Amino acid sequence: MTELPPSWEPTTTATHLIRRAFQRVTACWTEALPGELTTPQFAILAVLLRATGPIDQVTIGEHLGLDSSTTSYLIKRLHGDGHLESEMDPDNRRRRLISLTSQGRRVVTEAFPGARVAEEAVLARLGPADRELLLNLLRRLVDAEKQALPDQMTSSDGSDGGHNTFGVTPDRRGRIDDQ
Repeated sequence: MTELPPSWEPTTTATHLIRRAFQRVTACWTEALPGELTTPQFAILAVLLRATGPIDQVTIGEHLGLDSSTTSYLIKRLHGDGHLESEMDPDNRRRRLISLTSQGRRVVTEAFPGARVAEEAVLARLGPADRELLLNLLRRLVDAEKQALPDQMTSSDGSDGGHNTFGVTPDRRGRIDDQ
């Protein structure tokens, strides 16, 4: 039987601590927005609220770091709840362009104060310097993961294969404004 090294303590590992932090995030979110949107649902609605026009599902998922099946599930659910509408992209009939309905716009706008409360509750026990440090370290972790993943959306000729991110096609695809 293999034994753990004597200095290895499971409760001090990054995986354990990140899981515990996620539990805190979930609890704060649920308390601030009980029975409403999940964090990824809110994120999709918020991205679409900031967009300059309809956006395809791939772009939404890539921007939020969601895999395609999760993005598809969330969009179908939000569409079924009346928060989203979709239209066929006339430039690529296999792609659907997603936008907010008036109900979706209202829901995300009304949920925003609760999302801010949840964010503040998650970080409440940290001072300003520690908050900034935590956010910077999390960004570095996420950015490193993005760079480590193969670019699955680029074809062998270097084109984007029709999956252009952040809406370059004029008049048909919105742009996500990173502010």
